[in-house]
Amino acid sequence: MDELNLIVMGKTGAGKSTLINAVLKEDLAPTGSGQAVTRENQVYTKRMLLPLYKSASTQGDYRMVARTLNMYDTVGLEIDSSITQETLREIKKFIEKAQKNEKANDLTMVWFCVNYRCNRFEPYEIDLIRSLSIEQEIPFILVLTQSYTDEKSDLEKQLRENFPEITVLRVLAQDYKLRNASIKAYGITELLQRSILD
Repeated sequence: MDELNLIVMGKTGAGKSTLINAVLKEDLAPTGSGQAVTRENQVYTKRMLLPLYKSASTQGDYRMVARTLNMYDTVGLEIDSSITQETLREIKKFIEKAQKNEKANDLTMVWFCVNYRCNRFEPYEIDLIRSLSIEQEIPFILVLTQSYTDEKSDLEKQLRENFPEITVLRVLAQDYKLRNASIKAYGITELLQRSILD
């Protein structure tokens, strides 16, 4: 793999920019707490070490190789919004351009972010994932962001039921502070490994 193109999508407040910053290990994408912060679609490109393949010498060990990572931070999706329609048009253009320019070893993928604390997955989100995955034939991972508990929520059950063929992963992109303790961030490495190696 020479380039990994990741389109990071989801509703406003899903934690897309926080996830991007955690992956890139840099505060490049502006973040907020629930409100719309990303005002326009933005591509962040960085050369970094990514897992390329499992090492033959050690089971479960991954060889890390410097590759180009392009992360496409999108405006939050909302129901019946003209911004959403424009965002989708731009996402489709980005996907088409990435696929057109893909070399044999490149990968283009969508990370669809859903806030773990959200009560439900909207019907338009279900339609959107089905539409993009069929029309664009692009791999998806459903990323449950802000997953600070091991408890399986109704939302997670709904996602796994609606999309049995799509990988669902939990991620906590930054440490989550409680009154007397904090939960350490987790899931970024696994998310990258599953994206590249599955």
